[in-house]
Amino acid sequence: MKNLKTLILIGILAVNLVTFNGCSKKNESTPTPTPTPTVTPTSLTINVTNNLGAAASSATVNLYSSLTDLQNSTNLVATATTDANGKVVFSSNMSSINYFWWISLGCQNNNYGTYTTTNPLTANANNSYSVQLSQTGTLKMISTSANPYALYINGTFVENLAGGVTKYYNNIATGTLTVRVLQLSGYVITPTDETFYPSISCGNTSSIVFP
Repeated sequence: MKNLKTLILIGILAVNLVTFNGCSKKNESTPTPTPTPTVTPTSLTINVTNNLGAAASSATVNLYSSLTDLQNSTNLVATATTDANGKVVFSSNMSSINYFWWISLGCQNNNYGTYTTTNPLTANANNSYSVQLSQTGTLKMISTSANPYALYINGTFVENLAGGVTKYYNNIATGTLTVRVLQLSGYVITPTDETFYPSISCGNTSSIVFP
C-alpha cells in the first residue's frame, strides 16, 4: 500500500511538471512580427530623344514647380543629366503637383516639345513622360530706323520694336523663316512693309538689318 501511494504521488508530480513546462514554453514563445509594407516613392521619369528620335544622353534637365519659374528660370526644384538611354528620374521629395522642365543638349532643346506633366503626379507611383528635342538657332533683328515697327515671324505677330533697337530671339526652330516688319508711324503716305527669309541653323545667329 505504501508503494502504491508513492507511485501515485510520483505520477501526479510528473503530470504537473509536464503541464508546467508546456505552459512555460507557450508563454515564452516570440510572436511573429508583422511585416512592414513597402511604400513606392512618388517619382517622375523623363525619357529624352534628340531631333532624330534617338536616345539623347547627357542632356541637362532642369525641373520647376510652376510655369512662371520655368519661363524666368527661377526657383529650380532639381537638375539632372540623362543617362545613356536618354532617361532621367526624379524621386526625392516629389509632390503630387504639375511639374515643368527645360531640357537642353547643345543647340537642341524642348522649346517645341513637351514641357510639363499632363496632370499632377500620382502619389506613390512612377510617372513617365517622353520628350523629343528640336534643333534651334537665334534670330537677330537690327533696326536702323528711328520709327517703331511691328514684327511678324511666320505670319504670327511677335511684338512691336522701338526705333533703333537690336533684339535677339533665341530658340527659333531651324529652317527658313518668313520675317515681316511693318512700320507703325513716321511715314508720309504708306508705311514701310518688308519681308525677309532668313535661314536659321543649329546653334547659329541669323541677322536682319531693316528697313
